[in-house]
Amino acid sequence: MLYLVALSLISPALLQQGGSNPELVKMLDSHYGYSSIVAIKDPLREMLAKSLGEGPMLAIGQPWIVTSLPLENLAPGAYADPLDKNYLVVEGFPSGLVPSSSHIRVSVFDRKGAVKAQSLLPTGWRNGLYGARELLVAELPRPIVEVQVTGGMNGRYLAREFFGVDKLRPVLLRLETAEGASLRNTYSSSLEHFRAGSAPVVRKPDVWAGMVCGDNAIQKLEALLWLAGSRSTGFEKPDNSAQAAVLERADVKAALAKLIQSEHKWMKEQAELVLKPWTDKRRPEP
Repeated sequence: MLYLVALSLISPALLQQGGSNPELVKMLDSHYGYSSIVAIKDPLREMLAKSLGEGPMLAIGQPWIVTSLPLENLAPGAYADPLDKNYLVVEGFPSGLVPSSSHIRVSVFDRKGAVKAQSLLPTGWRNGLYGARELLVAELPRPIVEVQVTGGMNGRYLAREFFGVDKLRPVLLRLETAEGASLRNTYSSSLEHFRAGSAPVVRKPDVWAGMVCGDNAIQKLEALLWLAGSRSTGFEKPDNSAQAAVLERADVKAALAKLIQSEHKWMKEQAELVLKPWTDKRRPEP
């Protein structure tokens, strides 16, 4: 599915926490499973703007996905009562300007329409934004969101970005080329706008190691993406000390050795990318 919307320029979005909104709940129910091209005057867009703020300045956000988020983490494939849920809403804010960044806004509402969480996530420097869809991915808890992008002038060779949810927090899991190859993210300390997704959570090495070695698939992929990431855009000397402190651990080395033998494509390829040497250049690729 493909969606087209208007221009955007980044500025902070407003967030009003708490409070019920029965009118919004009715609107979310009527748009549940949204999968059509959305008109600019769509009433849900206007209601989301009132609840969350307009989002990136000069942009007209569009609700691309309205789906459910189980109140508790369920095992893959487990049944969930459709009324026992939070709402997950994904809006697109594509940019038609160069240079600039596009964004998606991921918001969680409870059954009363109160805002539980909201994140405005960049797609990375000069990556055009074209659409989003919900996927079912083997061994991963739903929802998994695929965001469709393309590199503009001097942009990257990105085609798809995949997000999951961990305790109401949207998590970038994987970056992909049009051919389906896994890509590194860019974690530059001085040029943060080159990064896709939110800034990495600051964690101690033992916490990162626990994510790599643990059973939470979303956290595992989040950690692998961070460990494989490039620390430089080519304009500065990278600092690899945080990642090195994790990779030197025996338990992490053992976990990576198992993951490169995994039958799960995402786990296997991300682990291989962690172990593959990378060079410092502006457009880091595998």
